[in-house]
Amino acid sequence: MSRNVRISTIQPKLTVYRDQLIEAGRRENIERMLGLLHQAGERGSDIVLLPETFTHAGIPLDAGKLERHAETLDNAMFGELSAVCARYGMHVVASVYLNDRGAVYNSCVFLDRGGLVAGVYHKVHPTYPEMAYGVQSGTEFRVFTLDIGTVGAIICHDNSFVESARCTALMGAEILFWPHFQSGWGEVMWEVQLKSRAIDNGCLFVSSSYSDKSERNHWAPGRFVGRSNIVGDDGIILADAGREESIATADVDLDDKRRAHSFCYNDVVDYQKALFDNRKPEAYGRIVMRREEGSAP
Repeated sequence: MSRNVRISTIQPKLTVYRDQLIEAGRRENIERMLGLLHQAGERGSDIVLLPETFTHAGIPLDAGKLERHAETLDNAMFGELSAVCARYGMHVVASVYLNDRGAVYNSCVFLDRGGLVAGVYHKVHPTYPEMAYGVQSGTEFRVFTLDIGTVGAIICHDNSFVESARCTALMGAEILFWPHFQSGWGEVMWEVQLKSRAIDNGCLFVSSSYSDKSERNHWAPGRFVGRSNIVGDDGIILADAGREESIATADVDLDDKRRAHSFCYNDVVDYQKALFDNRKPEAYGRIVMRREEGSAP
């Protein structure tokens, strides 16, 4: 048996809006993303990841502006995304600032092939700047069942904590989606993180960020690195968007699990099953302590 899935991740060019009104910049971001989504649909993608908070990327915000301009699930933008999903019969994972019952979160909204909301995840680890302008913390990791399998998301700073990916994988996620802004930690650390999250959890890891080239049309260290990609459960990069505005696409078989010979058993076994079956949660209490509680005397 096989479950063949075509995964795409979108990497748009980041535009910094200095003088435009928020709504004008937001509209430009949406139009760019819709164009790229149509390209992903023409490729026959089953599921597509968009980068972090794409509607407000490059727009200076504060608490008042964010509260007024955060997305809602019933607004016109989600109607446009839903129409693209339905046209191509593909799932979309959209990261936005979302107003959910009066509180603003950095969220991933999963849309199914018909454009209906299949689930919403709120970022558990917002950054200090986000919290300063009113973004609330999510309280739990989540997974969602789509017709391709079980999926989950972590958002940007969530990935700084190994527990985020592990908790989501333990709940059954076969694909982990990671929309993010990426520059500060550096490219080497970033690539190692992606590969290690996939390997450590025996699942696919899909990232989406931005292409950020200067007005002189070159990339330089310290700018957004691009490199949105799809990583296999063995840590091999299956598709990479490079530095430019681009779409990376890979075909995977979710039933073709990574196997290891004589790993924990004297046989060829499913790597993730062996990994999770041999966990000892009773010995991991220290990981949920505050640092001062777990410090040596």
